[in-house]
Amino acid sequence: MSLPLFRLPMLVIKLILETMGFFDMFVLTRTSSKTKRFFERLVTIRNHELILFMESKDFAFDLQTKSGDILGSEIVLVPEKYRPDDVFILKIGSTDVASAFSNKKGRIILSIYSDTSMYTGTQLCNALREEFKMPLQQIVMRLDDVAVETYDYWITWNNTLFYDIPALTVMGKCSFSAYVWILKHVRTKHKLDFGLEPTEYDNNVEIVEIQTDETIFIDHGRWINVAQLNSIKARDITISEVFLTDSEINMFLKNWRDRGVASGWKQLDIHFNGEADLDIVLEGIDGTEEDLNRPADIIHQFSFNSRNGEKCTVCYVRNDADDSIFGFEFHFGN
Repeated sequence: MSLPLFRLPMLVIKLILETMGFFDMFVLTRTSSKTKRFFERLVTIRNHELILFMESKDFAFDLQTKSGDILGSEIVLVPEKYRPDDVFILKIGSTDVASAFSNKKGRIILSIYSDTSMYTGTQLCNALREEFKMPLQQIVMRLDDVAVETYDYWITWNNTLFYDIPALTVMGKCSFSAYVWILKHVRTKHKLDFGLEPTEYDNNVEIVEIQTDETIFIDHGRWINVAQLNSIKARDITISEVFLTDSEINMFLKNWRDRGVASGWKQLDIHFNGEADLDIVLEGIDGTEEDLNRPADIIHQFSFNSRNGEKCTVCYVRNDADDSIFGFEFHFGN
C-alpha cells in the first residue's frame, strides 16, 4: 500500500522526511522534483559534514558528524564496467546515472556508476551540499596505483574547485619526482596533511615553495634541508623524519636570531630518530633557561629574542608513542 505523502498535513510530512535516512532522502529528492521542493522547504540537516576519498578504483563520499562520528552509509562512484544488472536511475546534476544499493559489513553503500568520475563527482558533491547544506570538510587523495595523468587531473580539480575547504590529505606511495611535482603544484588554503611517501630520495632536489594560510604536516621529511625549510610558508608547520644535523639546527637558530623567522610562522615542529646534542644545538645562542616552568612532557625549554625583538621558545621533546623519536618545537612570538 502506497503512502499519499503529499496529502498529509505539512507537519506530518516534515516529521516523515526528518525520520528518513540520508540515502532515503537523497534518492527521493533525486527522483522527484516535488519531494525535493518539500525537503528544501521543511528539512534542515545540522552538524554533519562530507569527506571525499579519492582512490584508483573509486571515489567515496563519507558522511560524518562534526564531532567525527562516521555514519553507517557511504556514496561510491564506480566505473561502468562494474555495473550490475539490477540498477535504478538517479539524476545527478543534468545527467541520469545508474545506481544500486548494497550492504558491506553493516554499512549501506549507494553505488553510482560512471566513467566520467570527475564530472559526476563534482555534480554529486554539489547536489549533496545543495540538498543537505552539508559542507565538504576534507578531501583525502590516496595515490597508490594512480597514473600520472590521473593525479595531475585530480590536483588541478582540487585547486580549481576546492582550494578553500578546511583540509586536504595526500597519502600513498610514489616516485620522488612525482612527490616533488605534487608538493609543488597542490594548493589548499587551510590545512595540508602531506602523508605521501617517496619510494626513493634525491639529495639534489630543487627548492619547492610550499604554502598554506594555516597548517602543513609533512610525514616524510628526510629530503628537507635548511634552505627548503625556509621556503615553507604557513602559520604552523610539522615535519617528521627530519635528517637535519645538530649543527644545521644550530645555524638555523642563529639565522632566526639575526634575521627573524620566516613570514607568518607561529610554530615549527620537527621530529627525528635519536637524541639531539643540546650543547651543539644551542651553542653560541644566549637566552633564558626555562626548565623550571616547562611542562612535564618537555625535556628542556629555552628561549631567546631575535634582533627585531621577537621571542623564540625552543622545546626539546620525546615522542609519546615511540621513545626513540625526539624533536624540537619552536614557538614564535611573545
